[in-house]
Amino acid sequence: MLLDTCSDIFSGMTRHIRSLAGAITFGALAALLTGTPAAHAAPPALGGIQSVDQTLVRSGEDGRGAERISGTDRYETANALAYEIFRDPVRTVFLASGETFPDALSGSVAAGAANAPVLLTQRDSISDNTLERISRMGADRVVILGGPSSVSPVVQNALLARGLTVDRIGGADRYEVSAAIAGATFNTAPVVFVASGELAADSLSAGAGAGKDSPVLLTQKDTVPQVVLDRIRALQPGRIVVVGGVNTVAETAVQQLNAVATVVRVSGADRYATSAAVADLAFSGQRGGTVYIASGQQFPDALTASAAAIRQDSPVLLVQDRAIPSSVAATLETLEPDRVIVLGGPLTISDDVVDQLSRYEVIRTR
Repeated sequence: MLLDTCSDIFSGMTRHIRSLAGAITFGALAALLTGTPAAHAAPPALGGIQSVDQTLVRSGEDGRGAERISGTDRYETANALAYEIFRDPVRTVFLASGETFPDALSGSVAAGAANAPVLLTQRDSISDNTLERISRMGADRVVILGGPSSVSPVVQNALLARGLTVDRIGGADRYEVSAAIAGATFNTAPVVFVASGELAADSLSAGAGAGKDSPVLLTQKDTVPQVVLDRIRALQPGRIVVVGGVNTVAETAVQQLNAVATVVRVSGADRYATSAAVADLAFSGQRGGTVYIASGQQFPDALTASAAAIRQDSPVLLVQDRAIPSSVAATLETLEPDRVIVLGGPLTISDDVVDQLSRYEVIRTR
């Protein structure tokens, strides 16, 4: 097992969505206890911001700005992100399908817990560039996420031919895979995240919100699969965080989960507001650091961002291709990031949006 963290859920919740003792704001605490997303504070005016011991300057005023990491496609974007964030040698790389979202979503937490990247592959072939990236990172082990219908034995054999040790965490379907990943990564978990295995939209920010200490398990809309319920019971959580609204995870499923542990729902009016609500809760009290930005209209970049975000203890926020939703803008104002990393090319997130994002990056000077 990679982690065996267990703590008293009512005396502090020492977990990645920030301990309630001191770190979480009143609004986020209300969200945790009631399932209502924390209200966004009115954003301060852009520009220089004074504090007691430092001056904060918006990077647009200082010549810096948001960084774009992209490649010619989703596979090359994942490779580029791994190169940028995982500079130190890594022993293990996680490999998931770039054609469907569920296995990479569940696996991002396992990768984050192992300080490892998630790379993407097609079902029946893996690119030479991805194989070369694995080699250049110094990895000697690849963990394939999903069964042969997601990543075929052809890809597995290509990895073996490179002299790599190959393990697979699979199952009969995406729900079994998510349960198997959680079981391979955690003995117990004080908090478990549950997200839709049918719709990517609300689930995309769950991995970064869960962090290194909490698994992400998948559910159907109306019913939680038995294999998932069994795994959650085995993890003995004190809280279950459901990501997404009732159109994604219905109350009938929540009732099943409530029989195991207290359920908190984190959601917003849409996928963008949901990503902001997850960040508001999971990163309450955090200022500075890195924020990852991914498309809310195309899922792959957000999935590969999750493992990198977990490594850097950072949120993933979603934007439209040509606009920053107001809910996301408010969260960016609150987070005051030192660095904003945008995943994907200009057809995924426009240059205008990247320019707008640059205004939220803060430079701290003494």
